[in-house]
Amino acid sequence: YGIHGKGEEVISLFIKMTTESNIKPDHATFATLLSALSHSGLVEQGQHWYRVMVDRYGIEPSEKHYLCLIDLFARSGRVEEALEMIRNSEKLDNALPLWVALLSGCISHRNLTVGDIAADKILELNP
Repeated sequence: YGIHGKGEEVISLFIKMTTESNIKPDHATFATLLSALSHSGLVEQGQHWYRVMVDRYGIEPSEKHYLCLIDLFARSGRVEEALEMIRNSEKLDNALPLWVALLSGCISHRNLTVGDIAADKILELNP
């Protein structure tokens, strides 16, 4: 759904799954949901469902969840916010996939300043 721009449908299915079927979402469910929202460009919804994952379901975010969030911001051109998210966590600073997602967003949105930072970090982590 997400890669086809149907993020709203993913949200509907998620709600249906958790209410009508009474299925409790897990790490993988939220990673899939966040990825679909990222590919659909639904930044605010992605932020909302990330908070739901942490606050309502008590799921500790994994690198995959953070990758979805970084990708969500980077794809939408909000690369500075993505950079801040990475920099604000020691745990994330050395996660190569996050820097690659950030660089990809910088390339798409022609942000050379943040792109240079991401490229330098990628080379540092993967010489």
